[in-house]
Amino acid sequence: MSIQDISTLLWFTQRHTATIPGTIDRVKSPIPTAGALACVRTVVLGAHEEAWIYDAAEHRSEVLSAPVDMCDQIRTSASEFFNVGEGLLLLFFAYRPFVTKYYESPDSLVLREAGVLLGTLALIAEALEFSFCPLGATAENWLVNLLGGSEKVIIPAGAAVVGRR
Repeated sequence: MSIQDISTLLWFTQRHTATIPGTIDRVKSPIPTAGALACVRTVVLGAHEEAWIYDAAEHRSEVLSAPVDMCDQIRTSASEFFNVGEGLLLLFFAYRPFVTKYYESPDSLVLREAGVLLGTLALIAEALEFSFCPLGATAENWLVNLLGGSEKVIIPAGAAVVGRR
């Protein structure tokens, strides 16, 4: 997949379209979210590349400091579930400190938001003639390794593979 391909997919599914007036953290986005927080973030892993995280507010990406060999190891682990091939591996998570500012027990809300995101990604991927396969809630250890956090900081919210047909 090209950078333009993944950019288009994320534009239609995750970009922040506006900040809700009178708030700092509440945003409008193309999908329903937990309290307008749009708290689910996406890490993208390509083949033999660095990982990057999508910034929905700016519609851009930031390279993570994780080594390429760690990224390849995660892709290899994902291939045990699904033949990733040349597809991109998408890992979903939320920052626990951010969400717990608003919700006492945010895990269920994060997982529901991630489910809506996965469904929307699948629909948009089909419209763009991409292949798409959700991998379920398999990303916990992968995210902790990539982001250098723990469950105290990160709420894992699943994974998926997207690619060209």
